[in-house]
Amino acid sequence: MKLLTLNTHSWLEEKQVEKLDILCDAIITEGYDLISLQEVNQTIKEESIDASHLQNYQASTLDNQIKKDNFAWLLQQKLAAKGFHYNWTWEPSHIGYGMYDEGLAFLSRFPIQNILTFYASQSTDYTDYKSRKVLGIQVQDTWYFNLHLGWWNDEREAFADQWTTCEAHFSVLAGPIFLLGDLNNPAQSLDEGYSLVTKNWLDTYHLASKRDNGYTIQKQIDGWSDNHEPLRIDFIFTNTPIQVHYSEVIFNGKNYPIISDHFGISVEWGS
Repeated sequence: MKLLTLNTHSWLEEKQVEKLDILCDAIITEGYDLISLQEVNQTIKEESIDASHLQNYQASTLDNQIKKDNFAWLLQQKLAAKGFHYNWTWEPSHIGYGMYDEGLAFLSRFPIQNILTFYASQSTDYTDYKSRKVLGIQVQDTWYFNLHLGWWNDEREAFADQWTTCEAHFSVLAGPIFLLGDLNNPAQSLDEGYSLVTKNWLDTYHLASKRDNGYTIQKQIDGWSDNHEPLRIDFIFTNTPIQVHYSEVIFNGKNYPIISDHFGISVEWGS
């Protein structure tokens, strides 16, 4: 099973359409089975797409409106045009940059059996950029959760509180679970978010037979304006000891061109 997670920073990038094409081609070349995307944006004022035109789409919430520039929709369409058909879903979390519905998306080669969404944050105000949703899909009897969580020292929405909420939802589910996404908590920071998560969860980076440095940001970006060193803040965790063949950084300028302010994480697991 080949997994990809990427914070896309969509519609905030220069040459966005070109970068969307790079992402599409990489998915085809690498043959990903499941793709987890964060900061998947659509313009609030854009026209909605009639539900009958949403191919292979499974709504996470019935009242979600997919707009014509929804990044996940455009990606799914580009893949389909090249003969690669992915099932997909998208869940908005909050308004981003005053003009976007910002959310989370999954694309899966396999049928989506179930969908689960919940707020990790205390805030459920859609106008509050610190409102954080979690999106989960069940595929082949395995749960995959897409996360874009808050910062460790946030005075209003501390990561530890959000993680407690997440754990309460995960604990009632049976079977294998994978967590993919941008946790905004560096692996290098001791006794903070990464240490909290890895008390009960396995980092596929460390399970991998082959891995690189794992760094997914190299500089100052939105949310990390004071950063001056490479950080590993995007992850794929699991609750199950598994065989991981490799964990590698992608879209970092060496392994495919840079297409976002984050690099992606690519993992292959299975017997």
